[in-house]
Amino acid sequence: MTTFTRHRRGLRAALLIAGCALAAGAAGAERVPAQDPPETSPGFTETPLGTFSLAARLRYEFADIDGLEEAHAVTLRGRLGFRTKKWQGLQGFAEIEGIVALDDDAYFDVVSKPNGKAAVADPEDADLNQLYLSYDLPVADTKIVGGRQRIVLDDARLVGDVGWRQNDQVFDAIQLTSSLGVEDLMVTYAFVWDVHRIFGDKGTGPTRDFDSSSHLVNVSWGGLPHAKLTAFAYLLDFGNAPGASSSTFGTRLSGREELDADWSVPWSASFAWQTDAHRNPVSYDAFYLAADVGITRREFGTVGIGWETLGSDHGRARFVTPLATAHKFNGWADAFLDNGGAAGLRDLYLYVSPGLPWGLKARLVYHQFWMDDGGDSFGHEWDATLGRPLTKRTRLLIKAARFEGRRGGRADRTRLSLQLDTSF
Repeated sequence: MTTFTRHRRGLRAALLIAGCALAAGAAGAERVPAQDPPETSPGFTETPLGTFSLAARLRYEFADIDGLEEAHAVTLRGRLGFRTKKWQGLQGFAEIEGIVALDDDAYFDVVSKPNGKAAVADPEDADLNQLYLSYDLPVADTKIVGGRQRIVLDDARLVGDVGWRQNDQVFDAIQLTSSLGVEDLMVTYAFVWDVHRIFGDKGTGPTRDFDSSSHLVNVSWGGLPHAKLTAFAYLLDFGNAPGASSSTFGTRLSGREELDADWSVPWSASFAWQTDAHRNPVSYDAFYLAADVGITRREFGTVGIGWETLGSDHGRARFVTPLATAHKFNGWADAFLDNGGAAGLRDLYLYVSPGLPWGLKARLVYHQFWMDDGGDSFGHEWDATLGRPLTKRTRLLIKAARFEGRRGGRADRTRLSLQLDTSF
C-alpha cells in the first residue's frame, strides 16, 4: 500500500470519527430531531444575511447477493447549507455535500470498475448539491424557484429525490407553484434541463446524469371530504438516455377516514398510462396501478395491504420510472429497481407498523412478486426497519431486507443497514 493510499484512508477514517463526534455533540444540544436539514430548519448559526445548516449521516450497509462477494460499505455524508434572509420575496439557498468511504474497495459503488462485490450505490463524491433562488409573488400563493433543487411530487413514486442514498437526486429546473386563487388547490409546473442522479460526476453510460428537456405538471385539490385528488402529466425527454424518454398521464386519490376517536383508515389509489416519447427506440404502451389500505388503532399502530402493477407491453417494454425514489417501493433489497425488466412487475404486500414505547418506530413488510407479462413468480421478500431518536437532534435507524427468488430467476439477496443521522 502506498503512502498516499494510507494517508487517504486515514483521512476517511478521521472524517468518519468526526461524524460520530458531531452526532455526540448533537446529543448534548437537546434540540428538535431531524434527519436532514429541512427547508424550514432554523439552522445552527444565524447571521445578519442568513442562516447556516449542518447535517451528517453515518451508515454501515451490508449487501450479500448470490454469485457476488459480500459488500461492507461504511460511508459518511456531510452537508453544509446557507439560506439567505428573505428580502422583497426573494430568498437564496446553497448547499455543498461530501461523501467519503472508509474503504471504497469493500463494495461496488455502481460507477467504478466492477470488482465482483455486491452493489451499494453510494460512490464517493463532493459537489454542489443545491443552489437556487426563490421568489414569492404577492398573489395566489405563487412561488418560483430556479436553479438546482430537490423536487418530490406526491409519494415520490414517479418524481423524487432518492433520499435513502447518500447522494440525493436533484434537478436543475425552474419550478412554479400556485393556488391560482382557488381554495385547497395547488398547481405545480417544472421545466427540468438537467437531472443530477445519485451516482455523482463519476456516472457514465446508464449511470450518467440525464440531459433533459422535460416538463412536470402536477395539480392537486384537497377540497374533497377526507381526501385529496391529484392529476399529473410527466413529459420526459432525455437526450442522452432516449430509452427512458416517455409521456405519463395519471391520477392519484388519497385520504384518511376517521371512524372514531381511536380508529382510522388510511388509503390511496393511483393509475397512470405511459407511452414512449421523443427518440425512444421502442414503441410501447404500459399502465401503472397501485392501491393501499390500512387500519389504524391509536397507540396500537397500523396494519395494511397493498398492490402495485408496473405494466408490460407484451414483454417488449414496461412502465418506466427514471425519476422515482425507487428504493421506497418493491422491497428494500433493491431487487426490482428496474421495475421487473421488460416483463414488468406485480407486487402484493402486507405490512404492520406497531405502536411502540420509548419513541421507537418500526415497520415489517412482506412482498410477493410476479411478472406482469406471463404471471410467473419472481419470488418473495421480508423487510423490517426500526428507528429511535437518541436525542432531539440525533436518530438511529436499523433496516434489513431479505429477497428469495424463484429457481432460475433473480438472485437471492440480503441487505442490512445501520445508520446514524444528526443535523443542526
